[in-house]
Amino acid sequence: MKELIFSILLFFNPLHLFSQQEEMTHCLSDHEPVLEYIPSYLQPWWGTVRKHHLVVVFVDFPDGRWEDEYGVLKQPYTNEQLALVLNKDAAGEAGVIKNANNQLEIKALKYDYYDRWDMLFDSTNTYIGEANPDFQSHGDIAYGSMKQYWKDASNAKFDLIPYQTRTPNINIDHKLWRGIINDYELVNGVPVIKNIMLPKNKYGIDPANSYFRSYDQNDSTIADIGQLIRADAINLVTSMGFNVQNFVDNGGVFLVVFSGGHKFFKGVGVRNPFFGGSLCIRGKTAQIQDFANSKIDGFGILAHEYGHLAFGWTSHRDFEASSASCIVSLPPYRRFNID
Repeated sequence: MKELIFSILLFFNPLHLFSQQEEMTHCLSDHEPVLEYIPSYLQPWWGTVRKHHLVVVFVDFPDGRWEDEYGVLKQPYTNEQLALVLNKDAAGEAGVIKNANNQLEIKALKYDYYDRWDMLFDSTNTYIGEANPDFQSHGDIAYGSMKQYWKDASNAKFDLIPYQTRTPNINIDHKLWRGIINDYELVNGVPVIKNIMLPKNKYGIDPANSYFRSYDQNDSTIADIGQLIRADAINLVTSMGFNVQNFVDNGGVFLVVFSGGHKFFKGVGVRNPFFGGSLCIRGKTAQIQDFANSKIDGFGILAHEYGHLAFGWTSHRDFEASSASCIVSLPPYRRFNID
């Protein structure tokens, strides 16, 4: 295992963003639930309240954008612009809705900034029930944010904090300067996340200009591809002035969410020797062309991967593994998977 980790980190060594001490996690498929073990943080005698910062960046791809008359690639904000996009599964904030005729169809900007923020960080019971943005289209119900999820499952012994990402402004909603790195644009008065464009297409036959070969690519390279997306996103955010290295070195977790879905890739990350790290997850459960199943992936995968990084859990299936300790595998919290 150590040799595999070492070789992969050497592959990314030109980026020199993380030391070779860090460990990769490869959670590309579901873990079998381990129910016979109750982790320490759920025990009544556990007294420490842990606090960890999370920051998120949403990224899209060149093949998920439309080209204006000046040759500039832009995120589609209207259905007309979305129709010009080569690969709609690579488009930021697009999704499947149910129209007036009760039929499913693709819509540009289905998801707004608050949909994203509330799912992760809400602490006011805003993200409950029909607040799930896929409720009207797919019937998905919200059971609370990931922040509330960890608080509930840890017996209030863990506090997930949205990290400050821009200068605080008392004249605007605090959600707009915490937790999410992306800037936003007001579209019809509603803030929408401006995705950061990665340097390669999502799909293509040439690895020089694309990440995945196809939506259903399933081979030994998809974990490496996820790591490359993660590393490219870190480079872009670092060039924008956010010190990712310093953030993770201080125990923070840096999350990359890429547009659209993938059939087999779910999430992969790199953790620091103790706490903190970075990870990359898919944005949807299925590609956008799969109307019946294309919806936000919730935070089941994210909560599991977050356990690796925030708590320093290993990838091995022992009593310290997140497959055993993660609340995704412990009732009654398994209901959050459908979030």
